[in-house]
Amino acid sequence: MSKESNLVSLITTSTGSPVIFAVKPVKVDHCIVWHLISSIPVKNHLNIGHENSRFQIDVFGTSLDDIETTASKIIWAVDNNRTDFMYANYLNGFSMVDDETNLYKYVLEFMIS
Repeated sequence: MSKESNLVSLITTSTGSPVIFAVKPVKVDHCIVWHLISSIPVKNHLNIGHENSRFQIDVFGTSLDDIETTASKIIWAVDNNRTDFMYANYLNGFSMVDDETNLYKYVLEFMIS
């Protein structure tokens, strides 16, 4: 399985929420949207390459408490996963009100390899 499918599966399992690629659907008030921000090839001394991939995960909801709870579940699940990834590090997170949807939004960033 790919990093992307492992990430989506892990988030779905840990939160029970729908996980959508790239764009939040118009009529959904609570969902998780993921984006691949960048991938950087890394080679080691054996010349076996892998990629460090930076992902952004957006949690949308009608309540600040709900999105913070969901974000905490995602951070814990991804940061503590040593089965699906070589490593996964939580980089950054912040909450805001999304102007386009008028929903609360929590933005998370991870580096996964």
